[in-house]
Amino acid sequence: MLDLLIEEKISSDAYKMKVEQFEKAELDLKSKIAVNNIPENNFNECLEYACNILDNLDSFWLNSNIDIKERLQKIIFPNGLRYETGVFRNSRMSSLFKIIGTLSVPSINMVPPREFESLSTP
Repeated sequence: MLDLLIEEKISSDAYKMKVEQFEKAELDLKSKIAVNNIPENNFNECLEYACNILDNLDSFWLNSNIDIKERLQKIIFPNGLRYETGVFRNSRMSSLFKIIGTLSVPSINMVPPREFESLSTP
């Protein structure tokens, strides 16, 4: 907008009006953040919090209220769950479990055992 004003492509009145609109929009967003109590954490803190939840997903589930459990269930099972012949099923694996699966698979650098070799690690 400032460039347009300098190049005389817009009037100073139009510039002032746009600046006021941007300032009002900024104040609206800041008030929404304050009302919704959205934390202003940095990326590393958010990532650490998310990793902590993933590491302790079972206890997080057990200690959460019903609203959090419903949200978590929608994240883990976006297509929902079905109950068939005594077991719960879902139509596709959640992206969250795919990521957790890739992170938690231990890397084994041993040659597979043959014939009489012991199956235990040395």
